[in-house]
Parts: sequence; structure tokens; C-alpha cells
Amino acid sequence: MEIEKTFTVRPTNFKKLSLFFLISTLFFIALIAYVLITYVAIEDHSTLSSRIVTVLSFSGFLLFLGGVFTTILSIKNNELKDYQYWTSIIGFIILMISIAVLIFS
Repeated sequence: MEIEKTFTVRPTNFKKLSLFFLISTLFFIALIAYVLITYVAIEDHSTLSSRIVTVLSFSGFLLFLGGVFTTILSIKNNELKDYQYWTSIIGFIILMISIAVLIFS
């Protein structure tokens, strides 16, 4: 008597999650820029703004790492190549290049 095991493979949706991470990362970058522009002129709020920028930067970095990870998983799983797939790949490549330019310049 032989028992047959069947496994159903769920289609992965990492490209959608990766696009969400990309949009969230860009939102956090814009939010950090807004906080820096707003609070630089006010000297009384320097410690508050530095804490806010630190928290936002750390959160944005975690979103960036999550996006890179899900983009790699999307490529590895050979997901359907549509606008979500290509936007997340190109967006994270541009973000990585801009971060490298800012660090090494």
C-alpha cells in the first residue's frame, strides 16, 4: 500500500510586497527631507528633530532591506514579469546606486 503525497504550490507574490517596500522607502526618504527642512531653521528643536530623523532613518533602512530581500526572492522564484516586478527591480537598483554614491563621495 503506497500513499501518494501531493503538494500544491502557492503562487508567490513577492513582487507586490517589494513594490510596497519601495513606495514606503521613498515615502520615508521624503518624510526625512521634510523634517530636516522644517526643523533646521528652529534651533530649539534640534534634539527633537535629531531623534525623529534617527527613528525615521532606521525605519526607512529596515524597509529598504526588506524590499531588497523580497526583490531577490521575486527574482529567484521567477515570478510573472509585469510592472510591479520591473518597477521594484529598477527602483531598488537606483536606490542602491544613489546610496553608494552618497557614501563613497
